[in-house]
This record gives sequence, structure tokens and C-alpha cells, in this order.
Amino acid sequence: MYYNPYDPNNPYSYNNNSKKNAIETLMKVIDKGIELMPQNINSQLLQAWQDYAKTAVKIVSDNYNANIYINYLNFITSIIRFPPYEQLKMSIETLMDISRQLYY
Repeated sequence: MYYNPYDPNNPYSYNNNSKKNAIETLMKVIDKGIELMPQNINSQLLQAWQDYAKTAVKIVSDNYNANIYINYLNFITSIIRFPPYEQLKMSIETLMDISRQLYY
């Protein structure tokens, strides 16, 4: 699914370059991932959430002209051998680290 980062009706739209918007965008993705954790995570559910996360990370990365997106894709590739639940957990932790980096 593709989100237009400049669509004013898009909740992930960037009307300015504020860190607050970037962090809030990532926190929404993190929250959705945390909501999934009590469930039985299968590969399809993980893939759907990862697509959502990648879209949000791309929007943030494009806004900051940073390598965040490429680094996140490399990270996802590096954890492919782990079970879906562990991949979700590690992805959430990585998104939290990215949010912290944007904050400081």
C-alpha cells in the first residue's frame, strides 16, 4: 500500500519538516506492532505490518533526506531467519531506536 506523503488527508502527511511529525509517525507504527504481539504472529501478518512500517520509514527518510529507509531494509533482510514474532520484536526495537535518533 502506498501513502502519498503530501496528501493533506493522509495521517502520515508532512506539512513541515518537524521532528515531532516524524517521531509520531514512527510511534504509530510501533504502537500497531505492539498491539500485534499478543496475537499468534504468522508470516502474512508480519509481512503486512512490515509493509506498513516500511512505508512510514520511507516517508520519514524522504523527508529528512537520510539513509533511514535503506538501513531499515538492510535490517529487515538481516533478521529474515528468525521466527515472525522475533522479527516483529526486533523491528519494533529498531524503530524505537530510529525515533530516539530523530529526537536527539
